[in-house]
Amino acid sequence: MNAGRATPQDGPSGRTPPGVLLVMLVLVLAEVLSSFESSMVYTALPGIARDLGDLSTASWLITAHLLGSVVMAVIGGRLGDAYGRRRIILIAVLLCGIGSLVSAVASSTSLIIAGRALQGASGALLPLVFGIVREVVVPHKSPFWIGCMTGAFGVGSSMGFLLGGYLSDAGHWQSMFVFTSLYSLALLPILFAVLPRSAGAAVAGERFDYLGAILFAPGVALVLLAVSTGFRKDADLLWTAALLATGATLLAIWIGHELRCRHPLVHLRHLRNRSIALAFGGMCLASVGLVQTAFLFMLLMQQPSATGIGLGLSATLAGMLKIPSSLTAGIASPLSGWLSARYGSALVLAIGSGLGGLGWIALIGFHDTLWHVVAISMLCSFAAYVLMTGLPTLALEQTPVGRSSEVTGAIMMLRGVATAVGVQLMGIFLSISRVTLPSGDQHPAESAFLLAFAGIGTSALLLMAICWHEWRRRPSPMALSTV
Repeated sequence: MNAGRATPQDGPSGRTPPGVLLVMLVLVLAEVLSSFESSMVYTALPGIARDLGDLSTASWLITAHLLGSVVMAVIGGRLGDAYGRRRIILIAVLLCGIGSLVSAVASSTSLIIAGRALQGASGALLPLVFGIVREVVVPHKSPFWIGCMTGAFGVGSSMGFLLGGYLSDAGHWQSMFVFTSLYSLALLPILFAVLPRSAGAAVAGERFDYLGAILFAPGVALVLLAVSTGFRKDADLLWTAALLATGATLLAIWIGHELRCRHPLVHLRHLRNRSIALAFGGMCLASVGLVQTAFLFMLLMQQPSATGIGLGLSATLAGMLKIPSSLTAGIASPLSGWLSARYGSALVLAIGSGLGGLGWIALIGFHDTLWHVVAISMLCSFAAYVLMTGLPTLALEQTPVGRSSEVTGAIMMLRGVATAVGVQLMGIFLSISRVTLPSGDQHPAESAFLLAFAGIGTSALLLMAICWHEWRRRPSPMALSTV
């Protein structure tokens, strides 16, 4: 299919043509790479911490990847719109492979972290994948396939948790970077052979906003770095404040430049559209709250029961019990896309956030029994992935195809930053009240957990009310724009 430009098409009887199905399969493989890069490190953290000296140093492998991915989501998405998404996907996968190879063979911590930052190029894959979906699939089927891509990321993450733990236990934790480098190398020729060439240039004659990219990258990186490290016990508050102030200043300058620029990196004027503004704001609210499912449920399952809350499970068993909730993404995301195409994204978002709110409120009263916790975690994960599919779809309903990756990249960037903020906020909630065991170990008290559950549940119900109001204002579904 790489011989020609992408054209949305449908087969006889409304079926998706085999050639398009092949493109979808290859895009799923690209999303699996992205999910592996994000998730594999988490289960290997104990071994990484032992080798690198402490957990705070090991956590830089996560922070570096997060920094790279949120920056590349915006820049890579816009480059794909401007110069062709197939070309930028190939470059992003190549960078992932090089970064994995660096982390695999490096003997110094700084080089391993640098390799992880380079692997952050995988953050550009989801926006680019969404853009290609809209190029090759007829508009009324785009939400379903966008849901499939989001679901592939969720299922791939569950596989990544298991694979990262296995590779770490079977050999050395750096072997997981050998795996992702080989995966990237094998994926490149498949992508080259199958993906269609996209037209590029969202609007004829547009130029890439290099100054916007130069201002944006360090600005968001400094803000995210301040958020990610500012609440650690050993954090230098003055240094954190300096990072935050510098990053915020650069972003303020960037916003002014984007509003004046004729061809900006991100068209901030899109936010004048109610649906796009709701998608951006909803992603921030969901990422601070509902997306914290894995973080809080893993803590709840592993916390000693002697603290008054917690199931006292081992890390291995807790990881295995997380698989069912991760696999719900494989159902929730395509279902969310299919329902969005039929009934409108706003209604689907209202239902999804309502289910999430119900789950987190229910957890306040049902957190002492294993099967209750597993069942509620599945419901909360289902709701989270409904939102992770529905929010970008809501924005894309009002976005021209030529700007799909740009808008999706901006949403993914907001998701990364808001998720980091949410982790720190949950940390504050859980530190408000603590219990000290006879061994001297301190853990969050039951009241602290319940405060976190109530906070997330309330934010979900607030988002439900906003989305319901939006659907009542415009109840009929809109086909994704082909402008």
